[in-house]
Amino acid sequence: YIKLKKWAEAEDDCSKALGVNPKNTKATYRRAMARYELGKFEGAKQDVEQVLKDLPDPSSNKEATELKEKIAKELEKQAPRERNVGERFRRMEIVEADDDEEEVSLTGAATGTSSSS
Repeated sequence: YIKLKKWAEAEDDCSKALGVNPKNTKATYRRAMARYELGKFEGAKQDVEQVLKDLPDPSSNKEATELKEKIAKELEKQAPRERNVGERFRRMEIVEADDDEEEVSLTGAATGTSSSS
């Protein structure tokens, strides 16, 4: 699926393979690639970090190291957008002027009906 660039199918296939054998480093790496292409950067990051952790010499796998760097760049691009979300909105206090009057009339009505019962 990866050669055909069918990323969703590749992710699904790799997840199934990992269900059978969770220590399958190749499937974890390929799922990281698929998730990266699908824009699932957090999942891709977790997978590629697992691959690098499982390898005896992480520096020997140049592809995994490069993929981790690409994922980190994408996550950095997303981070400022997420931080700016709060800056676009203002906090407002909603005050209803008639609240006190309604509560008094409702309370009075409620006590009036309860005392007559």
